[in-house]
Amino acid sequence: MAFGPGNNLYVSDAGFGCGGNAYGVYKYDTNGNLLGTFVPANVLSTPIDLAFGPDGNLYVTDSQARVALFNGTTGAELPDFVASNGSAGPLINPAFLAFSQSPEFTPEPGALGLMGLGLAALTLIRSRRRSAR
Repeated sequence: MAFGPGNNLYVSDAGFGCGGNAYGVYKYDTNGNLLGTFVPANVLSTPIDLAFGPDGNLYVTDSQARVALFNGTTGAELPDFVASNGSAGPLINPAFLAFSQSPEFTPEPGALGLMGLGLAALTLIRSRRRSAR
């Protein structure tokens, strides 16, 4: 399961799904009402996990050892992010997906305090050097 656009809940189904259709991804609103099929049944082979990426697209791992990719707005199938090559593929039983924030530098609050102390020390040293002249 993953929350996606509009805070809707997207659920992959590795069983018999809605209306007896197997292996789809279904979209629910915040009240738990089924809004419909997001990824049609049987496009995936036993979906395992799904997550929306930073690009807004939906990534799904499945039992074909691949990471399938779908348009995050329409659910249209895109070329696989990681294609399955059977037992010779790059992945074996991919299970979970996770995306983190961009790797921008965000200093810890403690680091900001230490930087402030360092600047204060440099200012003090500089002022002492000037007064010693």
